[in-house]
Amino acid sequence: MLSSVDGVLGWQLIKNNVLMLDAVKHTLLKLCKVPKDATAWTRLRLQTNLDVLGLDVSNQRGVQATILIDTGSPGGISLNPQMWREWKAFHTNPPITLNAYYTPTIGVVAMEESWTHEIALGPVVLTDVPVMEADSTDVALGTSMQGQYEATLGLAALKRLDIIIDGKHGIAYLRLKKTRPLPYEHNRLGANFVPATSQSNELVAKVAASSPAQEAGIQNGDVLLKLDELDVSLSNLDILRKFWMPPGTKINFTLKRDGKIFKTTAVLRNILPPDPPKNSN
Repeated sequence: MLSSVDGVLGWQLIKNNVLMLDAVKHTLLKLCKVPKDATAWTRLRLQTNLDVLGLDVSNQRGVQATILIDTGSPGGISLNPQMWREWKAFHTNPPITLNAYYTPTIGVVAMEESWTHEIALGPVVLTDVPVMEADSTDVALGTSMQGQYEATLGLAALKRLDIIIDGKHGIAYLRLKKTRPLPYEHNRLGANFVPATSQSNELVAKVAASSPAQEAGIQNGDVLLKLDELDVSLSNLDILRKFWMPPGTKINFTLKRDGKIFKTTAVLRNILPPDPPKNSN
């Protein structure tokens, strides 16, 4: 939905300025020069051959890589597919929900989303941020860069950093905030419903383990017919935003499985931290 958006300010229009980004306040402040204390922060070179804001890093393998900055995304860190697989292999029991969104190039996407207490992207260390796999749009953009595509930082990750961009000299200054992370709005059902194929009109369940959806008996492959007695189709996907409603919200589902229609009720709860479940690592 873009009804509350006045426009989009592209990187190319502002890249020759000194800017301070405050993702918590949703502000972008133009500075006359880089503050003296910021020169002691972590310094990264800007990618100069991109139409978007990208930062050069030397990753954990010592390979040149790029981090993209996406202030249009409410999410946290989106990792390249290999890094995401490695992260999941190391974190054997993290909290998992499903983040769903629409892009013109991909269509409706449902991706696993989790939480990490600490993660290093080259010299940049972030704490207490949501993490997920990058979609094919960012991965495709990464193929046009110098070096390897590492990750994309959305607003939830940027809120954990103090950031000053010196476009004049091609340098970014970053510092980890010491404040506690803010509450993160996420899918509190732990499931989403997407078309099984690009030609399908049926919305099929993808369910995270140990989620409120699974506890309500919803399984992968169940077809969604109604939410709280409202018919669901590709033309009214906005009602799936109910899954982001506050903890304790009850949602009634009418579903179809193996040709049989059944009903169930799920109670939303916080799946992702800031305060993580005790059984996560």
